[in-house]
Amino acid sequence: MPLAVVAFDDFTDTFGQELDLHTPDLGIAGWEYDGSWFTLGGGPPADPTRTQRQSGGAGAFIRSTADVTAVVFTGPFTIFGRAIKGAVDDTLANGLFGFFIRGSGTVGPGNEYDGEGVWVGWQRTSASFADMVAIRRLAGGAIAETLNWGSVAIGGATQKQFTCNVAADGVTLEMIVADAFTGASPTNLGFRVLSADIRDADHRRIGLSNAIVGSGVSDFYIYQLLQDAQLLNPWSECDPCAGPTTWADSSCPPEPAAAFDAGFEDGGFQ
Repeated sequence: MPLAVVAFDDFTDTFGQELDLHTPDLGIAGWEYDGSWFTLGGGPPADPTRTQRQSGGAGAFIRSTADVTAVVFTGPFTIFGRAIKGAVDDTLANGLFGFFIRGSGTVGPGNEYDGEGVWVGWQRTSASFADMVAIRRLAGGAIAETLNWGSVAIGGATQKQFTCNVAADGVTLEMIVADAFTGASPTNLGFRVLSADIRDADHRRIGLSNAIVGSGVSDFYIYQLLQDAQLLNPWSECDPCAGPTTWADSSCPPEPAAAFDAGFEDGGFQ
């Protein structure tokens, strides 16, 4: 089935625009955070000057200002992320994309958001390599578990973009990495399974995470959330429309057992 884009931001804006003043492209109301997260300029899709990163301030996390459509969290969905490592090598850096992010709690100076939710992406291990991971964080930021798909090269010409498929059970994750901007050399790293499904009414936001500040931080290019188009809009000629993307639960009427022909002969009345 084709995938439909539910939420998307390519962070295109003027140089130095704070993300809380930036308007995302689709399905994301806005971004909130502590510290400073800003864009680094505009340009065509493959232009490395168009990105977003953290620069100073306490906040390591950023989240959407409102829940992303709840439909995503009731079935399988996909996250597509593109990031490159920072200009200065730093093994403490990461580039993580979040989902099932907690919506309660204030984000702001003196009350830093703790990043509770599930995060997927990379953790740097050297100047040129990173582990592809899924991290589940608790309230307060403590790590409940880390799933590791193994090491990939992310330096130089092999900067990476990745796809994480989240199954309908909310815990089974599939990771696929490819060369950034071109999608070349895709590698399916297989499946990993979280020990807990944390989906509930308070975990419907999305987010970004960097572990450090400054020139070693990873630069984000795209956050894209997708879901099967038929699941989002399961139209059937037998299902009357009950709203823009909601279809009534109904079924086709039964076919008549036989055509009524009493009183007819050769196409006319007897």
